[in-house]
Amino acid sequence: MKSCTIQANRLAAAFNALVAPASALFIGLMTGCSTYNPVVVGSDAGPYEATIILPGDTIAVSFPGATNLNATITVPVDGEVRLPAAFGNPVSAMWKSRSQFEADLLKEFGPQLRTPEVNVRTVQSAAVVYVSGAVAAPNKVLMNRPMTLLDAVMEAGGPTPLAKMDRVSVVRNFMGEQRTYNVDLSSAFSGQDVMPFYLRPFDSVVVPARKFNF
Repeated sequence: MKSCTIQANRLAAAFNALVAPASALFIGLMTGCSTYNPVVVGSDAGPYEATIILPGDTIAVSFPGATNLNATITVPVDGEVRLPAAFGNPVSAMWKSRSQFEADLLKEFGPQLRTPEVNVRTVQSAAVVYVSGAVAAPNKVLMNRPMTLLDAVMEAGGPTPLAKMDRVSVVRNFMGEQRTYNVDLSSAFSGQDVMPFYLRPFDSVVVPARKFNF
């Protein structure tokens, strides 16, 4: 009886050894075929405040104690800002917050100022998002305010009748890393509330279309 039990246990172990890898492979194939990822919430989906200076932004630089140095400038591609009426080196504004850029301006032009104070504000942002796929007017959309994914889709003319709104993708480059978020917007078009997903400058939005097999 004991030998039968040992033999049965060995057979069961051998069966599990054969079945487990196959089961793992089947599960891996099934999950690997799916491109739908859960939405990442938190800071990735939260409101974006336009505090970073981008190339192409139009900024106003004002010196309360030296108004002759005031200037409205479009930030060039290299980010090097030159003040026409000031003596000094160009100051980089590239990807800096307004407060950081103000500090750098004071460091460069402080000796020329009676009052060490400078204010920088964004007159017009160059930030855009790109909307493509099953929308009425695929295009780049000016991001002149905190913009949600739903806002961007509607700015691009809204979804077409074939749009698959439960699988809208947002592709984002962050610190050299590409991230993709898949967002379900379908309930927004059936009168239900949806949690807003906020975009970042230069995000790419792709609205897929339904496929038909004939």
